[in-house]
Amino acid sequence: MKTHFLSSKYAALLCSIVLFVACDDSDTEDDNPQQQECISLFLRTEQDQMSDFAYNAMTVFDGIVWSFGGQNNYSGEAADTRLWNSTDGQNWRTVPTTGLDAIAGLGHTLTTFNDKMLLIGGKDNSGNPSSEVWATTNGTDWLLQTEDPPFGAVANHAVVSVGDTDIYLIAQNASGTGTVVWHSNDGTTWTQLTDNAFGALKKYHALSLGDELYVIGGISEGAGRTNAVWKSSNGTQWQSIDVSGLPAIDGHSVAVYNDKAWVIGGSTDTESYTNDIYYSSNLQDWTLHHYSSGDTIDAMVGASSLSFHDEL
Repeated sequence: MKTHFLSSKYAALLCSIVLFVACDDSDTEDDNPQQQECISLFLRTEQDQMSDFAYNAMTVFDGIVWSFGGQNNYSGEAADTRLWNSTDGQNWRTVPTTGLDAIAGLGHTLTTFNDKMLLIGGKDNSGNPSSEVWATTNGTDWLLQTEDPPFGAVANHAVVSVGDTDIYLIAQNASGTGTVVWHSNDGTTWTQLTDNAFGALKKYHALSLGDELYVIGGISEGAGRTNAVWKSSNGTQWQSIDVSGLPAIDGHSVAVYNDKAWVIGGSTDTESYTNDIYYSSNLQDWTLHHYSSGDTIDAMVGASSLSFHDEL
């Protein structure tokens, strides 16, 4: 029997959300202009080889799901700096690596870009942020691209790739008063686009949809939890979207699936840990998924979501 040190909000529940058809307008009582999606939830596993885990970073690379870092039962309260992968999202294995000696296992990003996986920044068990940028073309052999990038040490940032030509790093600026955005065409050479895209945020998430960049939710410095959505077509100029249907939220996960943005779990002003699922095709009008009786996922904070094999 395994001993679980993590509370239920960290439970390793791997679910698939499969969209079959969109319901008729008559099937929903929402006034939201978007159609209500019919989704079915399938529980993949309640306990996998990684045990209970949270705050890991995940990506899909070469047709496989990869996970690095976070906390789990094996590492205790410390971060686990091992690499895991899975071909089906259910069965996981540790991946033997060569060259990978990342010091950070929390607050990092793992991103697929230009036929590589990039592991950027994060913080160690003492909370010290890292400036390391690691890369691999096969998941096994890793190279330290740089430990002195122009953006410096970063943690709890976001990295978003747009196609095979553009990758963006979004983080708090050095003064902690705003948000800085960096851009690269190769993941190695970076150029700062703006030092003050918008106010400073924590516990936000970012994604790209339709060649646009979006930053969703988080905790705003001096203003608390927010439901703000920021949008940019170039990473330099940003505009706030007039959002409806999405509560102020942080600690959530985001993903793109079926040409929609999805926000899953997190903390709101009314729930410290929620299992709510929201989706939107324009990131302005958001729809709350209505669970069927008994068809729910656990409330969660610090989870990861992604699209894989036509499932979310």
